[in-house]
Amino acid sequence: MIKFLKNGGLKIVTLFLTVLIAPIAKAGWDPSKPLVPCTTNCTACDLLVLGQNIIDAINFAAVLIAVGLIVWGGVVLLTSGGNTNAVKNGKNIMTSALIGLAIVLCAWLIVNTALWLLNGGDPGTWDQIDCNPK
Repeated sequence: MIKFLKNGGLKIVTLFLTVLIAPIAKAGWDPSKPLVPCTTNCTACDLLVLGQNIIDAINFAAVLIAVGLIVWGGVVLLTSGGNTNAVKNGKNIMTSALIGLAIVLCAWLIVNTALWLLNGGDPGTWDQIDCNPK
């Protein structure tokens, strides 16, 4: 593993992390948006938006962690050198990351849909809560 990293492997891992994480970082949670949507005169709708913002931030972090674990599992797999235990470990890391990501995304779908239904549920914007309807 150390030999791999010394021979330019760290550059390869960094490139893959950049290529995989950049699109994910662009989609999803917007860190420029305030987590708390209001400062005064908050309504129940603002509480729902706060819940959605927290869930989006957690979802964003979970996707980044899953991508990192998948890449790490791939590095372990590639550097196993035929060692069956290392191959098994790399596959387990990648499988666990994918299962964890599927659980997080399913939980997000359920909770986000519940928040949307509590807000009235406009079919055109199922993933966004709008406190200022037109």
